[in-house]
Amino acid sequence: MWIYCIFFLLLFYIMNYKIEKRLEELELWYDYIQDGCSNLLTIKVDCNIKDGLAYFTCPFCVSKYKKNGEPYKYCERVVHHHGAGNGLGTRSPHCCLQARAYWELPPFEFELVEKKYTLKFE
Repeated sequence: MWIYCIFFLLLFYIMNYKIEKRLEELELWYDYIQDGCSNLLTIKVDCNIKDGLAYFTCPFCVSKYKKNGEPYKYCERVVHHHGAGNGLGTRSPHCCLQARAYWELPPFEFELVEKKYTLKFE
């Protein structure tokens, strides 16, 4: 059993450089939460609430992919929505298969944070 834990931990750390780089580019906060013998990636995303749904822009999903599965560089990011009836918190991702394959996404969750204000730099 411990061999599987070590294998998954090594696999987790090897494949997450690309994900961490993407989250840093988008200036998103993330954290690893211990979940049994593996770490669960938790990504904080700003969301807008309308009609009981929380809307946020996914850091991984885009509107168009190349034939080899790579996302186009300047295409739009996809907006996901989750129910916000019981308040905000962590939600399981709705990322498409192409995004999961390209980013090699490990088990993760989005932590929804209500967008209270926008920053303007002058």
